[in-house]
Amino acid sequence: MQNKFSKRIDRLTQELRNRGISKTLVTNSSNIFYLTGIEIVPQERFIGLVISSQCNELQLIIPELEKGDMIDNEILEVLYNDNEDPLIVLTDILGECSLLGVEKIFITLLRAETLKRYLETREKCCCDLIEIGDILDKMRLYKEENEIEDIKLAANYIDEILYSVKNKIKVGVTEKQIKYEILR
Repeated sequence: MQNKFSKRIDRLTQELRNRGISKTLVTNSSNIFYLTGIEIVPQERFIGLVISSQCNELQLIIPELEKGDMIDNEILEVLYNDNEDPLIVLTDILGECSLLGVEKIFITLLRAETLKRYLETREKCCCDLIEIGDILDKMRLYKEENEIEDIKLAANYIDEILYSVKNKIKVGVTEKQIKYEILR
């Protein structure tokens, strides 16, 4: 895993350990990208990054269609096909889990209840879900030096583009026409 992503995972797992959370499920594709550099557009299919805070082990549950899209050898790719329930695959990965960190804003109530039921049926114990979105939000709030440089570069590009079309913007000119000027 690239250095900046390793540092992010280390910071996250340290905070998870401080809160007594042994395993976490990240389902938001933007947060998965932030933590791993792996970009997946899940459409309607389930994706989930399982992080074990005890050993920094990462497992990415993805549809079989996405097989081989990952570049990182440190993340175990766990595939499921259209005939499988990805939450059963997830349950197998989680094993015994009394406290699971989740991004509550990104996991549906149906998925959360189903996952909890699967875990409790399999392990014959209670599994509580706890919000970890605040941890990720706080991590993403503070920018690393390379992120600041990227933001500055993007702002410079935007300034150049706006400067190049500023004289074209007048009453009667459509947004499509301005877009055409920008893309020329």
